[in-house]
Amino acid sequence: MVSYTLSSIFMELLWSIILSGKMLCDVYQESVAFVEDKKPELKGNLVKNFGFATGIEFREGSLLIGPKCNLQAKAGMVFTVNIGFSNLPNPLANDEQGKTCALFIGDTVQVVPSGPAVELTGASKKKLRNIAIFLGDEEEAVPMEVLKT
Repeated sequence: MVSYTLSSIFMELLWSIILSGKMLCDVYQESVAFVEDKKPELKGNLVKNFGFATGIEFREGSLLIGPKCNLQAKAGMVFTVNIGFSNLPNPLANDEQGKTCALFIGDTVQVVPSGPAVELTGASKKKLRNIAIFLGDEEEAVPMEVLKT
């Protein structure tokens, strides 16, 4: 099973390899290689890309961190980076609907002239209890305390 901690480590690796002048497909391939090395059984559950550049439009479709993008990251670019795993088995589920689950985390980074990309949300809380959203039946109400933390 994939954990939030492993996903956070994966996200930090992703930030560290987004470098000015590096092709986005290389960033993608190095990230996939990390998953293959640490948890090869999860490779098939990975999302198809690991984020995108933001610009005039929220999502610059030609600047994806994906296997086919041969464009380079450049200093000053801002990326919404994300990693995710889908169709994960949930052995703790009591009902058919909960037998599979997904984990998705994202953040925003800026490419700098030299060195790894800089996280733009560094001051925000990152502990699981502060950021998790658990989806259930529409009839179930989410306590306000959960939304405020």
